Amino acid sequence: MITPASPFSMTMPSDPDLLRAGSGAVLGAARAPETDRSSFARVLGQVTSDAATPEQAARRSAESLVSMTFVQPLLKQLRETSKAAAPFAPTQGERQFQGLLDAELAERLVRKGNFPIVDRITQQLLQKNAETQART
Repeated sequence: MITPASPFSMTMPSDPDLLRAGSGAVLGAARAPETDRSSFARVLGQVTSDAATPEQAARRSAESLVSMTFVQPLLKQLRETSKAAAPFAPTQGERQFQGLLDAELAERLVRKGNFPIVDRITQQLLQKNAETQART
């Protein structure tokens, strides 16, 4: 006698790589984690591919760098030191998505704010680009 599948029954993935990797593969553990350098290069590649001019590409890259290295860690530290009382404390959902919120907020702050370090990094990127093009 064949019984219908229970709504609580689990189905196994059919991908052989996932099956070999074990239970952590569902969360992407089968792949080697990206290094910080490759992740950073990927982000910079995405940012520069959207820009129309080298100046815009350098500006966006500088904004991303400042956002990820300075503003986002500051926001994270501020959230971790918050001692809000029970009705105002972050919920489980807020704690889970704080990183995404911090990343977006950091991007917006850097894009809309006046950060002299962004201007300086943009100048340096444009100088390096000019030197590289002059050599070739």
